[in-house]
Amino acid sequence: SIVPTSFEIATIASSFGIKLESINEREVDIAIEFADKVDLQFNYIKADSSSLVRDKMIAQSAAELIVVTEEKNYGEKLKGTIPFEISTFGWKRTVNQLSVFGRASLRMKNKKPYRTESGNCLADVVFDEIYDLHDLEFKGKEIPGVLETGLFLGYADRVITHNGQVKIKSRMEYK
Repeated sequence: SIVPTSFEIATIASSFGIKLESINEREVDIAIEFADKVDLQFNYIKADSSSLVRDKMIAQSAAELIVVTEEKNYGEKLKGTIPFEISTFGWKRTVNQLSVFGRASLRMKNKKPYRTESGNCLADVVFDEIYDLHDLEFKGKEIPGVLETGLFLGYADRVITHNGQVKIKSRMEYK
């Protein structure tokens, strides 16, 4: 059985007869995430998400979290675009306040604000360089209207990189 991170995954799993579970009913044994950027400490950015709130809850619940990314996206520091899941109420004000971190904009789809499966909006903030990930996570969530960030700090146990060849990196040591 699985705890799906999106309606799309739930639909696919159901079509194969896989039993669906709720995060309210059980914890997650293994979670697999696809990340846009991963640093050497296994922190990662997830930009393509149907709900950062949902993704973060499942990542936090997982006994083991495996992150998959392209080899070119695995490196020393995280940089680039980080999404923030924000409330629809006062979204312009929230995006304006996020602009203290970098170029902030509301994510659009078909000329309309993109809505997460949780019913919220996503704001994308472009960073040249991030100096303190934990500070950014904390200060971002201090802004009224920010519900969750696309920064996942300290969740991943393994990273799988691919670029014609698969490499597995692990925090855990097996004997």
